[in-house]
Amino acid sequence: MYSIKKQIVWLFILISVTLIGTIYGAMRMELARNIMPINTKMTQQMVDDRGNQIDSWFGERLSELRLLANLPAQHDYNRQQLFKETKALTKFDKHNYVSIRLVSRDGISYSNSHPSFSVQQRSYYREMQRYPQRGYTVSNLLTSKEDHQSIVIILYRLARPLADHTAYVAAAIPLAKVEALAHELSIYDGTGMLLGGDTDSPRINPQRELLLTTKLEQLPRWKVNYVVQKKELRENTQQLIRLLLIIVLVVIALLGLLLVLLLRQIVRPIENLTRTMNQIQIGGHDIRAVVEGPQEIQTLATTFNQTLDRVYENETKYREATIQVLQAQI
Repeated sequence: MYSIKKQIVWLFILISVTLIGTIYGAMRMELARNIMPINTKMTQQMVDDRGNQIDSWFGERLSELRLLANLPAQHDYNRQQLFKETKALTKFDKHNYVSIRLVSRDGISYSNSHPSFSVQQRSYYREMQRYPQRGYTVSNLLTSKEDHQSIVIILYRLARPLADHTAYVAAAIPLAKVEALAHELSIYDGTGMLLGGDTDSPRINPQRELLLTTKLEQLPRWKVNYVVQKKELRENTQQLIRLLLIIVLVVIALLGLLLVLLLRQIVRPIENLTRTMNQIQIGGHDIRAVVEGPQEIQTLATTFNQTLDRVYENETKYREATIQVLQAQI
């Protein structure tokens, strides 16, 4: 048979383990269900914001090229005069342009300092031929023949062709800036990349990785991809669960302290009263229970002491009465 003390201790342990297991399981499910989508949404927003920055950067280049392409409609330019304008732009904004060439209607690309070549078979030139109403187009990823760096070509249609049939401005835009913006997607230590229309998205492990994508308004065929580990998205969940477990352990420790105080206030006086009873049974008639503890325990000890006094008083009277009877018989 278990004592009250053991029953209280085992009950406390059982309740504590059940409480920890229930809270841990419930919060793990709830956080996994809510935190993961929240982190995914925040990361997607970050990817969209970075895509907007890249779009904004290309938008600035398109605005500059639009001003350049509108010049022939305002003044009578020949090819050399327009080259002076392109040179001024590249000199003013040298980090954002590798070169600016002029392209004739029949697909010959001219430069003021490099040899000419044909772009008739280039997809961006053929696209402008197919859609005469389109103002500009952007090529896929290319390598510059002048300095061998990664570029894209923005082919912008002149507002009015020149007399020598020059019809387009072809600006070679370096991708170092936009690739840097894409690779800075590191909120969860993932991998960001800028992909052109001719590049397939990376293959991922759906069990472990998540692929987030945002398209670019200024570059319709281009997109920004971001690959992030799912465990990184769940990292905040683990941190919250650990914090919750710490809080639960602190609460249980406080409850344990309360249990110790409870045992001191209730169980110990009862044990003392039991010990007193055992001593009385072996002949300790002068021993009395210590009156301590809560009011109920004190009342029990006081009543026990009064009962003992009455028993001993009745025992004394009985002994005296017995002696008197024996004396009368003698």
